[in-house]
Amino acid sequence: MHRGYIKIWRKLEESGLLQMPETLATMLFLILHAAHKATKRGTKYGIVELERGQGILAIRVLAKDMNLSIQTIRTILVRLEKLEILTLKPTHSFSIYTIVNYSKYNDVSEQSTRELTNQQHTTNTPSTQEQELKHLSIKEKLPSASGDAGVEYSKAFLSFWEMYPVKKNKGLAFKSFKKIRPAEYPVIKSGLIAAKESDAWLKDNGQFIPHPSSWLNARGWEDEHTKSQQQKKAWE
Repeated sequence: MHRGYIKIWRKLEESGLLQMPETLATMLFLILHAAHKATKRGTKYGIVELERGQGILAIRVLAKDMNLSIQTIRTILVRLEKLEILTLKPTHSFSIYTIVNYSKYNDVSEQSTRELTNQQHTTNTPSTQEQELKHLSIKEKLPSASGDAGVEYSKAFLSFWEMYPVKKNKGLAFKSFKKIRPAEYPVIKSGLIAAKESDAWLKDNGQFIPHPSSWLNARGWEDEHTKSQQQKKAWE
């Protein structure tokens, strides 16, 4: 699969998708798996020709990839069609989806292309290192016991770590975090916000909040929570 970048349209903030994390995660998953140029893909039913911005969609497979129910996926797809983010063309075995205005998510200007090419041919320069920090990850070096090694944390993990109320066993938490699919990151954030407002986490000054690695391994973002009395009053 082509490895590169996609752009996130700022109008997503106005669309309401940030408040629908499962829909947002599914949309991003489909954009990432859409063909970035006209291509042919083999399936057990034969060769499928795809145009730029199109992809093959089987609801059962997508539900498994997103760890969601089939009915939830159907609801999400209807919602994305209503929002005019994608269109679906069913066949007897699967559907062909088309990302509307795909170029808004995947076009790269000629100038940007030249800059990326120049960076690939330039090594060990301050400008290249700065671009890596800006576009690929935020690097945080922590000394090991011997003092001569470190850990490189991803930007997504550091965002999670900043939100999590218990700062313990960072290295173990990072190992757990790396096992999670990027498509689930928005859902994790939403689940963490709900957990931080729950009775269980606010009780006894947070004494019963699990370590972040334990919470990630248990897929804690899927838990159902009861809002604290303080939170309930705030909504009344």
